Amino acid sequence: MPQHPRLTTPLVGHEGNVAWFREAFARGRLPHALLLRGPKGVGKATFAYHAARSLLREPQTCETFFQDDPQDPLFRRVGARSHADLFVMEQELREDGKLSREIPIASARSLKASFARTALEGGWRVGIVDSVDALTHQGAQALLKLLEEPPQKCCLFLVHHGAPLLATIASRCQALAFDGLGDGEARRVMEAQGVDASNVTPRLLTLFEGSPGLVMAFVDEMGSACSQDFDALVEAYGSGRAPSFTPFLDAHFPARSTNLMVKVDVFLEYLMRWVRASLKETLQGTASGATAAFMGRCPLDVWTQTWSTLQRLKSEGIRLNFDPRHVLILSLESFLNGASSP
Repeated sequence: MPQHPRLTTPLVGHEGNVAWFREAFARGRLPHALLLRGPKGVGKATFAYHAARSLLREPQTCETFFQDDPQDPLFRRVGARSHADLFVMEQELREDGKLSREIPIASARSLKASFARTALEGGWRVGIVDSVDALTHQGAQALLKLLEEPPQKCCLFLVHHGAPLLATIASRCQALAFDGLGDGEARRVMEAQGVDASNVTPRLLTLFEGSPGLVMAFVDEMGSACSQDFDALVEAYGSGRAPSFTPFLDAHFPARSTNLMVKVDVFLEYLMRWVRASLKETLQGTASGATAAFMGRCPLDVWTQTWSTLQRLKSEGIRLNFDPRHVLILSLESFLNGASSP
């Protein structure tokens, strides 16, 4: 299980954003709100927690920014969510033990109330929203009111994975762009969290665009055998055979699985990324033999439609609370249908 960003150290990569933050603070030009934009799982929230600890540490010196020691009392307090001047908005566990899909408006109102009072420990007040993608419309409006009248000596870090965002929120923040990590950096992140990166193929890193968080989530939920069995299915269809995908379903998505919804959600993300990456590689002429054979069994514009269908099935399945296994079956049928006959 990947570590929570508040417990993750060191921060790997994103040196340009670290340098910008240090310089902005040193010049007294640190904005009251930073919008951390980029793919999911590349370290945006980890950056936010490192920056938060840098501001909450007394005294603040730019030289020690982003240099966290897990044994430091401040690190432990932030990790335990016990620092009085740090407020975090994030999705919470429901009564059934599952993670909520949205951040409720009550959290946004609590953040505003927290920033309205004097800093209890005499320094900075820091807020982290992880992520603004999960805010309800009402929650976004409540956050906007705080951004319109920010108090002194406060800083908000808004993690943004790319979902539609109110333009009025974006316009009141300084945006920082976060890109995917390089192969070596991504493996460093995984190894620091106890993941055997030698079992992670370059193809998996490519599909998840340098996001160690997404790779670890996939490996944690699906295991390394899932991608191997998927590749075997692709190879079979690419060679003209059309075996049943029921054995694949039974092996990796047993109907009685307690976390079936999570597994399906993770796999559908993988499947959409596979189609997009394979389509790009086919157009560039860099696809592997098995991938090229599979993609070549129907026109490329059909694969564009297939990707759109997969995206719709995933989003509607979540929104309408469909049976996850049924959504998966429809998705695999749509994916394999084009390759079932030339």
